[in-house]
Amino acid sequence: MPPPEPRADFALLPLEQQMAALDRALATAPVPNRDGVEHADLLADVARLRDHAPIAYLLRKLADRGWLSLEAHRTHLARAFATWPDTAVDRVCRELLSPPVPSRSWEPIGQALVAALAAMPVERLSALCLVDRTLKRHFPDRRNAWLARVRADCEKALTAGRVADIALGTLALVKAAAFPSLREIAASAGVLAEFDALRQTFAAKAIAVLADAPKAVSQANAEELLSRRVYTDPAHFLVELLQNAEDAGATTWKVTFDARRIVVWHDGAPFDARDVGRSAVARSPRRPT
Repeated sequence: MPPPEPRADFALLPLEQQMAALDRALATAPVPNRDGVEHADLLADVARLRDHAPIAYLLRKLADRGWLSLEAHRTHLARAFATWPDTAVDRVCRELLSPPVPSRSWEPIGQALVAALAAMPVERLSALCLVDRTLKRHFPDRRNAWLARVRADCEKALTAGRVADIALGTLALVKAAAFPSLREIAASAGVLAEFDALRQTFAAKAIAVLADAPKAVSQANAEELLSRRVYTDPAHFLVELLQNAEDAGATTWKVTFDARRIVVWHDGAPFDARDVGRSAVARSPRRPT
């Protein structure tokens, strides 16, 4: 009977042999940890590998078997997402929803991704954006319902004058168009200064996080795209930003070049932190400035 976790030399095996070893491990009777999570040690061991293909394969296998149907498992995955590299989060999101997805797995995957969205601190803003992008593409109704709940919670906290109840990570889930309304509520409750200070703190933190964290994902995606000869035009990132403006309903789009930076402006819906983050981790070889 094979051990319930990969051998010490597991990382040295070809991917096909790694997958076979994982299949053998999954064939053993799982022993839940103290939180009731099955295969927790196996997941932790495989997640440590630099190559994210095995963890993506393992989670897809588990999801197909109904592993995510248990709330304890969804919570475990959400907490893991908050600690894994962005490239691992990206790879797992894509693998979980690579067709065909068994019908019984669909809703549990959506629930797990919403749980991951809720668990992400502002320090993991780029990973949050990856999860949000996946939800937007595959589970728009579930995503919109969660974002509406987040906004309602912010409104409730501001109405009560409890700005401290709003975490920085929560602001990442608030659409830019909602902030004028939230500021009006804060002003009515006499906490506008505190709310604006929180927003400024969040903006500074988000800029600092996105300046560093997305590099791994954007570079990995660029390499993938370049290998398929998609981005042969060095100015293609401008096309990506133009597409973003069109998606935001813009009628005017301007680009200004100077010696130190490129400024892109449009008159569509304002960008929020997730919009900027999605641009930063988009499948483009350039980083936004």
